[in-house]
Amino acid sequence: MPEKIIDARGMLCPRPVMLARQALSEAAAGDILEILLDNATSCENVSRFLQGNTAQVTTATEGSIFRVKAVVAETEFCPTCAPMNFEKNPPVIAITQAGMGHGSEELGRILIQACINALPSIEPRPSAVVFYNSGIQLACEGSPVLPALEELERNGVKILVCGTCLDYFSLKEKRKVGVVSNMFEILSALAAAGHVINP
Repeated sequence: MPEKIIDARGMLCPRPVMLARQALSEAAAGDILEILLDNATSCENVSRFLQGNTAQVTTATEGSIFRVKAVVAETEFCPTCAPMNFEKNPPVIAITQAGMGHGSEELGRILIQACINALPSIEPRPSAVVFYNSGIQLACEGSPVLPALEELERNGVKILVCGTCLDYFSLKEKRKVGVVSNMFEILSALAAAGHVINP
């Protein structure tokens, strides 16, 4: 079984995931990929990407180095590269700020809460809700919309929260819903959407 080592230490999101994707696209069933990383967020993102593409994944930590090892599974197509049927794909909601619209900040906070609280009732149900920039605050401790987001998650809606943004605002430990995501995964969700709603 051929083994390929990808050294992604020192690389910023989403480069490690993109390197893993390229290596996976070039690998055959049974091949082994080992990705070297130097932060927990990249380790989580790469592991989830590989698992989502049917690889068998194990992780190990040696000091400050994270090792993600993946055995490539037999598959007839790469889900990441599969063509999308945009007419049938559900929408994706992109939340980019902690308020909605421009003008009154207080009104903006009221509106975004009403918007997210209404999401569990809309049809078609979105495939994902992505949070980046100050919008990540709505997925963190103290957010008034956590129950609505938890309901969406229970119903199969992906909640993707930008890891770079969590680090920037020092909120990583306060995330209460969804997964810590990366820009490659967020862009992939947006690109695959039937349409994008940015309230």
